[in-house]
Amino acid sequence: QLKEASKKLVETPPVSVEKVKKSKKKKTIENQIESSTSKPKHKRERSDYKDLGSPADDDDDKHVSQSAAAVPSPTPAPVSAPPPVVEEKPKKKKIKEKKSISKTGIPDANHSAPLLLDIMSDDIHPINQSNQQYNEQDSYKLAAQTDNLIIEYLITPNSSTAELDVTFLLKNQTSSIIDHIDIHVIDSMSSKLLNTTSANRISFTTISLFPRSQNYIHIYFAINAISFSQNLKTTLSYTINGSNKNEKDSIEFKLNLPCSQYLRKKPMNSNAFADLMSSGTLTCQSHIDIPLSNQDFTSRIKTICQSYRLTIVEQINSAASLYAETILGQPIAFLLKSTNPQTNISVDGKSTETHFLSNLMEEIKTSLK
Repeated sequence: QLKEASKKLVETPPVSVEKVKKSKKKKTIENQIESSTSKPKHKRERSDYKDLGSPADDDDDKHVSQSAAAVPSPTPAPVSAPPPVVEEKPKKKKIKEKKSISKTGIPDANHSAPLLLDIMSDDIHPINQSNQQYNEQDSYKLAAQTDNLIIEYLITPNSSTAELDVTFLLKNQTSSIIDHIDIHVIDSMSSKLLNTTSANRISFTTISLFPRSQNYIHIYFAINAISFSQNLKTTLSYTINGSNKNEKDSIEFKLNLPCSQYLRKKPMNSNAFADLMSSGTLTCQSHIDIPLSNQDFTSRIKTICQSYRLTIVEQINSAASLYAETILGQPIAFLLKSTNPQTNISVDGKSTETHFLSNLMEEIKTSLK
């Protein structure tokens, strides 16, 4: 009996070992099944977002696959970690695409630089046009001169109202300060001095002329008739501050307002000019002949336009049409042709004001002899 019992005791361990072996085999089989089922899931997940990734993602895929091969039992962390990386990559790609769009020059609503340039160009063009309108008359004419003071003047018509701006350039010829400058102008029926401090007088209390220096003063006239030129009696008085005493002095002169100073530039295209000429509104006509002098036809036309604020509407060979407007809004049209000997220019003028047109044509003829 003892022998049989010992045999039983000896025989029982192998049975338990086999059971353990069987359980181990079952566990390994289960692990293989789990790994075989989990790997395809991981591959499917990678294939889902693999198309969305950049070339850098391919390198990441290789790195992940190598790490997966090295580790036999992958943990859930590698599977859950890639999705955030994949979400960041497309964002970076979208940002790059936005940059490339801006480089290609497609307009962006957030970019205001072109608009600023457009605004700046919209503001600059009218200023240049107004400056060009009157820069032809920038040569000052002598009004009066003494040993103490030289007076020059420049007349500029207002671009929108019936007014004239007369600018005086005062040049101090002394070694003393000149101040207390007053201007007195006798009005006419056609013009009225504006901004007066007393009857027909303007005092420039803040203007001083240092020794051997110059300065500007402005006076303005309201114009209500332009048929004839005007010569306005003007008196300019001032004080010389000498070292010992103050000396008062005055200069009298005639301020000339010719008919040509009532003209201002007015652009017009050829179609509008043709309509105006055929409309019958320009009832007044006048004709003169002027010499070409030593200039060709084109140069002579430019000289006339610069001197009288005329605009060239159209020029064909040796013929040209010119246009201007008076400060009262009356149209002035000219047709110029070079004569056969090509020594003279025939000028035909049309307007709605007879006296103004005839006086203007006479002024042009006299100045361009």
